[in-house]
Amino acid sequence: MVSNEEIRRGWPTIVIAAFGSAVGISGLLLYTIGLFTADLEHAIGLSKTSYGLGLLLVSAGVAAGTVCTGRAIDRFGARRVIVFGQLSFASGYLALATIVDTVPVFLAVMFALGFLASASGPVGFTRTVSLWFVKSRGFALGLAMTGIGVAAAVVPLVVNGVIVEYGWRAGFLVLAVIAASGIAPVLAFLKEPSATATPGEGDDLAERTELDVPAPVRARSTFAAIRRDRCFWRLLITFFVMSSAFTGLLTHFVPMLRSMDVEPSQAATLASLIGFAVIGSRVMVGFLLDHVRPGLVAAGVCALSAAGTCFLIVGGVAFAPLAAIALGLAIGGEIDMLGFFTARYFALAGYARAYSWMYTGFVIAAGISPLLIGMLFDALGTYSAALILCAALAAMCACAFATLPTPTPRTSPASLIPQPAETEL
Repeated sequence: MVSNEEIRRGWPTIVIAAFGSAVGISGLLLYTIGLFTADLEHAIGLSKTSYGLGLLLVSAGVAAGTVCTGRAIDRFGARRVIVFGQLSFASGYLALATIVDTVPVFLAVMFALGFLASASGPVGFTRTVSLWFVKSRGFALGLAMTGIGVAAAVVPLVVNGVIVEYGWRAGFLVLAVIAASGIAPVLAFLKEPSATATPGEGDDLAERTELDVPAPVRARSTFAAIRRDRCFWRLLITFFVMSSAFTGLLTHFVPMLRSMDVEPSQAATLASLIGFAVIGSRVMVGFLLDHVRPGLVAAGVCALSAAGTCFLIVGGVAFAPLAAIALGLAIGGEIDMLGFFTARYFALAGYARAYSWMYTGFVIAAGISPLLIGMLFDALGTYSAALILCAALAAMCACAFATLPTPTPRTSPASLIPQPAETEL
């Protein structure tokens, strides 16, 4: 059941998280980078393998940066860390627009962008939303992450128009401006619950005694306990495989359509269907996570995406819209589920670090998968083998999620969460 009281108190956080996630690295990079491949191929000689390597490097940067982001959030709070990430993200796009003239430079910029802009990802936003919501956490996370779907639906169409009219460098400049637009709202309005907030129902005496422990120490000790939980590693591996199945297809979706002789404008339109599906998936999956066994919800999402990929394998371009919608449903549910499962299965005092590890595994897979798909295409001249592999991985994830144990209900009293110092930026 959706808690009206929680929504009343936490709706500003949902709005800012939705906008911030839309213009952060999770909302822009993977959904738009495929638009630049044809121009970069002619301008700097970027092959499909080099393109995949660039995505691997950006993912490696995000993986390394996200671990640092989790620690920084525990120390400084989400707002300042996110602002640093947005500044870095805008600067990275500016570099892509102005200094990239060879493949090595492109690869170096992609790694630096991933490492520094990782702080603009979902770690800070999902942590803040999880602090505000308990009963409606899945629904709230879904609403907060709808911004990524809106960006995925709208921004590719805008950027493609700019590229066609003014060239690929202008496209990167537009993305730099979009990324920078998230700084002011986060600075002004993103707030975490006060450390003096009334604890939720169900907090026990052992948790209350932890309030005398310094916040960074409490976060470290809590995460040490989380790492000893076998369920933590099971979820990390499952999300790794899930990301391998879906994000590679996402980044190769436009190049794949182009290889099937689809016109650039039509390919961008089909790619925008992914974004619309992401929007619906965010809300639908988030709502279901609050009311249905979470493992079954995640399994259903993976099964639907596997089916959509199979249709594309069998029917080709004619089934591209169906495949785009199925892929969007999976991509839309991934981040929601990652944050929800982390918050439900483990203590929130260690959320930032636990989530950063989960997300690190997610983005490492997001880097490996595009590279592997690019190598398969360059070797075979077709995406068929990659599609079969991704469908099989999605089916494996459906089985893994379906057999997860039901999580123990948790509450998230703000007083038990590591709080940053009150100094302003």
